[in-house]
Amino acid sequence: MIFWLHRFRKLDVRQKSHRKMLIDTFINAIFLYDDKMVIHFNYKDGTDTITFDDLKAALDKEKTGSDLDCLTAP
Repeated sequence: MIFWLHRFRKLDVRQKSHRKMLIDTFINAIFLYDDKMVIHFNYKDGTDTITFDDLKAALDKEKTGSDLDCLTAP
C-alpha cells in the first residue's frame, strides 16, 4: 500500500494528465443537486461506476454519507 501511495508523490498537479489520473483514481462519480453534492469515492480496485438510479435507491433506503451542512460544537 505504501508503494501505491508513493506513486502520487511524483505527480505534478500543474499537468492536466496528472490531475486527471488523480481524479480517475480516487473519484467514482459526482452528482450535483441544487442544494447538495454527492461524491462517490473509489474504495477498491475494479469498482463499477454507479448510476444515478443506484444513488437514488441507496438514498431511499437510508440516509447515508456524511452530513457536512450540520453545525459543530464551538
